[in-house]
Amino acid sequence: MDLQSVTSITLGGNSYGTAACEWISDNILKNCVNLQKINFSDMFTQRLRSDLPNSLKILMTSVLDKPIESVDLSHNAFGPDGVRSFQEFLIKCPTLKVLNVTNCGLGPKGGEMIAEAMDKNPNLKLREFSASRDRLEQEGL
Repeated sequence: MDLQSVTSITLGGNSYGTAACEWISDNILKNCVNLQKINFSDMFTQRLRSDLPNSLKILMTSVLDKPIESVDLSHNAFGPDGVRSFQEFLIKCPTLKVLNVTNCGLGPKGGEMIAEAMDKNPNLKLREFSASRDRLEQEGL
């Protein structure tokens, strides 16, 4: 299969454990050199909250060197622990234009963590940020 021509991947609406995320990372994502859009929404239903950060980190680390423009992580209840899983991506990705973290349980701390990571990226091209239903409050904004 020619994964070099893949520009968009949707994995949302399923439930993935750590082993599955490792397989997806090693066999699919790492080979999609032109990947621009990832939809990882609603991926961890019925998974232990403690497994989620590591699984998400595996996936996000595998796309660090890709020209990602759009990331949808919505409807994953990862909170601040999950934000740690993709902070490095936010710091290093120069092509990101759209980030959706709607309904992820960020709270004020998660919102602050995302803002701090994006602030460290001098090349960030973000144009659209969605974080509704995240209880950000004033501190998180």
